[in-house]
Amino acid sequence: MYKATFEKKGAPAGTVTVSERGKVLAEADLTAEVRDTYAKWKDDPRFKAWMTDERFRYLIPKQDRERFGRTVR
Repeated sequence: MYKATFEKKGAPAGTVTVSERGKVLAEADLTAEVRDTYAKWKDDPRFKAWMTDERFRYLIPKQDRERFGRTVR
């Protein structure tokens, strides 16, 4: 089960919870700001494969591949 809760007043806030059969599998606070994760994965040795390998094509939308200048052929 997926559950999202949101604050009604004040700053944007909330929590996302994933559970199964009453056991919480994951829980995290919603962020109030957009976090760019590109800096975390651009230096990963697998980055080139993610952006160019045909097998990963469905993971990255075409417009994003084109925007980053790494078009899959």
